[in-house]
Amino acid sequence: MDIWKEFHENVITHSGAHHLVAIFELANKRGYARVTDVAKFLNITTGSASTNLKSLKQKGYVDEDENRFLALSAEGQKLAEAILSR
Repeated sequence: MDIWKEFHENVITHSGAHHLVAIFELANKRGYARVTDVAKFLNITTGSASTNLKSLKQKGYVDEDENRFLALSAEGQKLAEAILSR
């Protein structure tokens, strides 16, 4: 059984994990993900999704291209797969 880590030891927040998984699922299902798609997937506002995704982009887990399409970085992909495997 996994033991919960202290908050400062977590790589990302619980919310961040949901956002990574949303991008993972959307990209696999549709071939792309945008901020609005993530917001709808998670049933939150676009503003909330944008704020949370900004943090994930700064940490290097999510990339956004010039057309505003989101993709998981290699590290983000590994993290999303680890989250889904639990």
